[in-house]
Amino acid sequence: MSSVSPTAFLLWSILAIIFLIFLAQHLWNYDRFNCLKWNSGRQPGAFKRVMTYSYLASVPLLVVFSTSMTAVKVREGAKRRILSMFPTVMPMPVQLYSESSRTLLLPLYFVFATSWALELLRGLTCLPVELTFWLFMLNQSPGKCQWFSSFEYKVWFFGTFISILGLPLTALVARNDLVLCDAWIVVVGSSASLATTIAFVHVLVKFPGFLRHIKSEGAEAAIVVQLHTFYRLNIARFIFRALFCVSLLILGVDAVAPGGQTINHHPYITLLLVLKHDPSLHNSDFLFMLGGIGCFFSSAITLLIFFPRSTTAEMGYQVKPQSPIPNSRPPSSYTSTEPTSPKSPVNFVQYHQRYLEQYPPIDIDYRFPPRRSPSRTRRGRAARSLDFEVGLREDSASTSSKAPSYHQYPEEELWESQSRGRRREREYPKADVEAALGTTDEDAPQLPTAALEARSRRGEVADTAPRPTTNLHPYVCALPPTRGPSNSLL
Repeated sequence: MSSVSPTAFLLWSILAIIFLIFLAQHLWNYDRFNCLKWNSGRQPGAFKRVMTYSYLASVPLLVVFSTSMTAVKVREGAKRRILSMFPTVMPMPVQLYSESSRTLLLPLYFVFATSWALELLRGLTCLPVELTFWLFMLNQSPGKCQWFSSFEYKVWFFGTFISILGLPLTALVARNDLVLCDAWIVVVGSSASLATTIAFVHVLVKFPGFLRHIKSEGAEAAIVVQLHTFYRLNIARFIFRALFCVSLLILGVDAVAPGGQTINHHPYITLLLVLKHDPSLHNSDFLFMLGGIGCFFSSAITLLIFFPRSTTAEMGYQVKPQSPIPNSRPPSSYTSTEPTSPKSPVNFVQYHQRYLEQYPPIDIDYRFPPRRSPSRTRRGRAARSLDFEVGLREDSASTSSKAPSYHQYPEEELWESQSRGRRREREYPKADVEAALGTTDEDAPQLPTAALEARSRRGEVADTAPRPTTNLHPYVCALPPTRGPSNSLL
């Protein structure tokens, strides 16, 4: 990449710094950097720590590499070269660098190789987003073993060692040739990244079926929506990763090919690829810029999947789980059960049904008394006496028949009989009773007391007072057998 101009490296530097700022802002809003702690998360372990810290370490290393190479390129400058068709300005070759700049190149190449190795490390799984973990998720079954005992985890484990040792060893082997050292790093790294990207097509093809399966199993709406969002992000991420890998692979293969930079120096390809036929822009710059855009955009999408933020939780909203409605037909397709508004008709119907389930209605038989006609209410004392005497007959007939008592205690029966007497006194005043029967209290004989009854039992005093034979009204019990004009009514 010695033929890449300072402008292309400047674009890498700008993108790397912007992405580093976005990373800090996203992690602060995610959980105030708590995810960076050693024992963070519900299940902290070595796997999660390796994924988190490898991802976070690769971004600052890319910032160091891109900014340092931009400074070196700007300091060394460029030279003018005349081609067969038009003159161009190309960067200074590595052979013409100063000694201080040549000393910085090899450490920067090791930094670039290490950052790319860490990118491959998280590119093989990256917890919920990358290849092996998604393959493990798609191949879930009742008899499937756990993640740390699965075949996918073993693939990731061996791939980790190969990626960590492969790229730094490539830089170590090619350290004597600074002109092609970065080209070999690009060839090895882009080949591994492209292989991982092509294998990820299998995940993208099977993921819609996986979503339909979890919908049919009755998964929560929040989980289904989040997985669908991951699927859309993975499609965009696949496009940017392919752009990143293919561009750098073409650039690296062109550098190490035996013919020597055919793509970069071919004049017709230059006219085809250069934007608006600008002779100051080489094919290597164009491909290197495309690779930088694909690299940092795919890393940003990886960040959104690796640390997914919930806008609902950040705003303080809590979604209440909806209770299932019994005897309801299951939906033909998956639809969210959560209404869009608390006052929506769907929410009102569901609330009403849940209320009826919790508090079932009670059948109450309301029996209203018959409405008394106005002519009946305007009758005189004779009419009221007739009603009273008819009521007395009904009361006598009901009490004479020995109906079973429904009271558990005698006190309750006594209290009810007293209450019934008080109600009848309020319903039929004393004056109306006397007027209806034609008698007063003076005409009524006095009832014998307890002492007189005791004497009569001993034979001392004869008891001649009449005794009531039925359970009648207290005023009626003291009346003589026949008296007054109303006897015919009885």
